[in-house]
Amino acid sequence: MMGRFLVVSEQDEAFAAAGLHTPGGVFPPTRKRLFPGVLSLRTEIAERKPSTNVRTAARRCSPSSKGECPMPKVVNVMQESVPALRFIGKRYTDTDRVNGGFGARWGEWFREGRFAPLEALGSAPEHEGAFIGLMRFSGEFEYWIGMFFPAGTEVPSGYDYVDLPACSFGTCWLHGREDTGELYGHDAHMLCVSEIEKQGWRIAESPWFMERYNCPRFTDPDDAGKVILDYCIQLAS
Repeated sequence: MMGRFLVVSEQDEAFAAAGLHTPGGVFPPTRKRLFPGVLSLRTEIAERKPSTNVRTAARRCSPSSKGECPMPKVVNVMQESVPALRFIGKRYTDTDRVNGGFGARWGEWFREGRFAPLEALGSAPEHEGAFIGLMRFSGEFEYWIGMFFPAGTEVPSGYDYVDLPACSFGTCWLHGREDTGELYGHDAHMLCVSEIEKQGWRIAESPWFMERYNCPRFTDPDDAGKVILDYCIQLAS
């Protein structure tokens, strides 16, 4: 049952090793960011999207913080129904991690301008042109970087793709500071899971889930220096 700190299957153990959650259980607590090695994902995105007053990350939470790190606040929770879509980007697995995470892969995308050919295609309006970190566990952990497009969109040379069926996502708007790392990791994930459960929605088996970096929610901090990260988890049909 979700919400208990218990790993109950091999799939859960694999998610635990990856720092992620499955419907069967909960991985051990960790505050490891998904993007270690990138000074500020928000800064990188903001340089390519209209935004102002973007600062560079200076610190992040760590497993040794023992609860001292701040927590984001859920300021909105909703159910989003989307049609069948094609995700175009690059697929990574645990073997592609650098220093335990995928930050170096994001860095490659920004340095090499990999988003430019995708933005030229015209992305799916349901995700408002956002850059996406898409994840699931299906035999092995998958981590995708890219964008969503209408079904059948032609895939540029050098990119991978995966087609997602029409489905619904439980989406939480996590409001907090990007530079502390509070928007990422176990606690933020479980905060969203809890809010979804409160709504009475069921999470799908082997769900897709994602961090959606919306402009301007994620790129334009408020007066307190906080932004909103969309965190989406696929729901059972």
